[in-house]
Amino acid sequence: MATEWRSEGFVGELQDLVLRHEEVHDFLQDLVGLSAGALALDGVIGCSVTLRHLDATFTVAFSAPDIGVMDEVQYEVREGPGLEAINTGSTVLVDDMRSEDRWVEYGQRVRNFDIGAIMAVPMGVGPDGGAVLNFYARAPHVFARVSNAWPRRSPLTLRAPWK
Repeated sequence: MATEWRSEGFVGELQDLVLRHEEVHDFLQDLVGLSAGALALDGVIGCSVTLRHLDATFTVAFSAPDIGVMDEVQYEVREGPGLEAINTGSTVLVDDMRSEDRWVEYGQRVRNFDIGAIMAVPMGVGPDGGAVLNFYARAPHVFARVSNAWPRRSPLTLRAPWK
């Protein structure tokens, strides 16, 4: 059973992604694939990137259609782990979605997708917005095994060359 965050090589692969892509969307699509693979955890079903700029929040890349829909639920109900990560600049761990009570409406709707755990990792948060990697798993407690390996405040900061 794979239960670790594979950081070796990740930064180099991330740099290669930035240099290899002229289109932002293509870069972000590859980023979600690289990020989900870097976790190397059994039960992880995918990853997405949420962006907020001023008053607009949206999903710009996702690894599976259900992942994008779960992100959209956050924007509809105006609550959830990804939004909290953008608001606070801190990693947000949902260890067991079945007993999660921080976001009642979001929790009720996401449980319909058979999601057990979520981890939202900020990639840079500023006064005009920010970005978050959202990881989703079917089983509960999946991310608890690696959450201590992630710094709590803005562990990833992407300085995009297209800015």
